[in-house]
Amino acid sequence: MRLLEQAVDLAAQWPAQRQKEREEVLAHLRTLSAGCEEAIAVWKEYLTATAPPGDRWSIISWIGPDRAQQLFAISQRTKAAIQQLCRAVDATLYQFAHYEDNPIETAYRQLEPGETGPEAARKAIERMEARIARLKELLKRVAGSAAPSATG
Repeated sequence: MRLLEQAVDLAAQWPAQRQKEREEVLAHLRTLSAGCEEAIAVWKEYLTATAPPGDRWSIISWIGPDRAQQLFAISQRTKAAIQQLCRAVDATLYQFAHYEDNPIETAYRQLEPGETGPEAARKAIERMEARIARLKELLKRVAGSAAPSATG
């Protein structure tokens, strides 16, 4: 989330006249947070489902191709939001936006040795919950940056 933090640093310095652009940045940050929430729901759905265990390598074999596809679709939307956010803030940041880590945990990785599908799901949920907390901090920084200028 290094690039997102840089984008927020720049947006937080904008004068009050750039409120429209600031609102666009906030909307993209909200999209990222909502994407994480949506992905968490998919992982939680898997944890509550009664499915046979998968193989020892592939998370997809545990959660199934439909859930894996859902997670991938969510990750594509959040990747687009990252790119749009970077484009809204700075052309140089936009050039590097496709290198930014996606906050969505997909099923397209191998299980670690001894790891099970449910363990991978719980890890994914924990990581995304931490990212949501960080995104909320970034939202506050951008939203709060407009307050002093508007009242002063």
